[in-house]
Amino acid sequence: MAEPIGPYTGTDAIRAGIGVTDNEITDAMLVDQQLELELEVDLATWLPTHATLYAAGVGAGATDAEKLVAAHITLYAQWYCTSAAIDHMRLALPQMISDGKSEMRRFSELDLEAISARAAGRRDQHRSKLEELALSETPTESVSIMERGVPDYDPIVG
Repeated sequence: MAEPIGPYTGTDAIRAGIGVTDNEITDAMLVDQQLELELEVDLATWLPTHATLYAAGVGAGATDAEKLVAAHITLYAQWYCTSAAIDHMRLALPQMISDGKSEMRRFSELDLEAISARAAGRRDQHRSKLEELALSETPTESVSIMERGVPDYDPIVG
């Protein structure tokens, strides 16, 4: 069963990004890397309102724009953690799998460096989209639909 890595992604999504199964890289191997903490620190440096933006995008009354921002946060988290996991676990990723009779060589044409670079590229793509969508739409003042007006004089007395 997949373990969550923060509120935005999980171990299954990270393994899918790498292209391995849960027999090859267990949940504990991913969770113990503190990917959730790394992701939180990274998001806090450039998108400090990520939790608010995500909550608005998955809420019941979310607009299409808010849903899009939440989707980009989820995808950014997946590819950030995938790239970090590859960088942390280069020696743990099995490149040759054998059952005694037959064997399969993984990453024979693509090496881990290229996979990590592709994951980082996807991460950067979602970061730039988030910067465009979320950081450019920061309202400076709130607008209320209904307000209460109080006259500064009494119309009966004058």
